[in-house]
Amino acid sequence: MTFKVCVIGAAGGIGQPLSLLLKRNNNITQLSLYDVSQSLKGVAMDLSHIDSPTLVSYDCGEESSSIYKALQGARIVVILAGVTRKPGMTRDDIFTLNAGIIRKAAENIANACPEAMCCIVTNPVNSLVPVFIETLKSFNISECERRVFGVTKLDCSRANTFISEEKNIPLEGFQVPIVGGHSEKTIVPLFSKLTNCSLTQEETDRLFKKLRSAGSEIVEAKKGQGSATLSIADATARFVDSIITACTGKEVEEFCYVKTNLIKGVDYFATRVSLGPKGITKIHELGSLSEYEETAIKDCVKALQQNINTALEYTRIDRQDK
Repeated sequence: MTFKVCVIGAAGGIGQPLSLLLKRNNNITQLSLYDVSQSLKGVAMDLSHIDSPTLVSYDCGEESSSIYKALQGARIVVILAGVTRKPGMTRDDIFTLNAGIIRKAAENIANACPEAMCCIVTNPVNSLVPVFIETLKSFNISECERRVFGVTKLDCSRANTFISEEKNIPLEGFQVPIVGGHSEKTIVPLFSKLTNCSLTQEETDRLFKKLRSAGSEIVEAKKGQGSATLSIADATARFVDSIITACTGKEVEEFCYVKTNLIKGVDYFATRVSLGPKGITKIHELGSLSEYEETAIKDCVKALQQNINTALEYTRIDRQDK
């Protein structure tokens, strides 16, 4: 089976380490890199010297023909392009800057590879996934919501790491469910679902806050030189591998931010989903929750409503301007 994966924003801080990890994935036949930056040629050349069977190709520049060529025939598209956070900025602050980039990416995907599985990494994920899906819908792409995922796997990875360190237990054999969204106000870890350990209320409070502030702490620590890059590249590479596995016909479960009516009051939510060859096959219920978690989800929904409404208002105005 031939398998082409396209990375949009491949020359950036996340794009380069992600492309390195994907080059080592022998299930990928062709790794297609795209960026507006001309430096992408050097990135592609560097990667092509790695002795793995994955073929590396690249296209750069702002011409529509360049991104069309990069996307054509892709089974999976990973979108990283956009402005990253700087100290003092929230994910929401960069919405205006990145919404146009995401909209343009969706338009190109609608023309070049409308059946592709699309992984949105660019922030703010809570708002940009709705922009992306609404744009695809304007091209009458059928069932596109089954194939668009906001990548929130890094939140799961961080939670697993923090629990392992806190309780001094091995990482193998457990997974902290992370639901809600991908921002400080919407990340909701379901610690009550853990079966290999239990947390005191003090531990729950501390780890809850630590998880929600983890991204901002990296932004501050990098002193204006970007946000999390290596950890998100790793999480995204593993998410892509899950999609590849699903495309072979084996059902896979992942946590991600998707279009769903699972939670009253919002049309998008991060939760556990089952994946198959054509995208989402099942969206799982949250099940029983602690009182702490129920309160957190209520607060999360209020923030998500604002994030989603921002996206829908943007797409409405954008269509009026055309």
